[in-house]
Amino acid sequence: MDHVIESARHLQLAVIEYLDLLVESQETIEMSYIRLLIAFILPPVAVYMQFGIGKTFWINCLLTVLGFVPGLLHAVYMMASRPPGLANLR
Repeated sequence: MDHVIESARHLQLAVIEYLDLLVESQETIEMSYIRLLIAFILPPVAVYMQFGIGKTFWINCLLTVLGFVPGLLHAVYMMASRPPGLANLR
């Protein structure tokens, strides 16, 4: 009987985690459109919003200084290939 109760608790936790991910993904989708719009105006700002100041940000700054189109392509590629925020640490 304890095994059944434990399994039910695991199922309940899995459902709660799934629902949290659905809510978070909706917010992420809305924010992705904003970042994509910003990427077409100022690519480094969009990269900063998604990844913070790090290697990706500085590479994008360099590419944008060398030419706007390489910076734009890099920003869009990085935003599409990696999830935002702490999710990329998993």
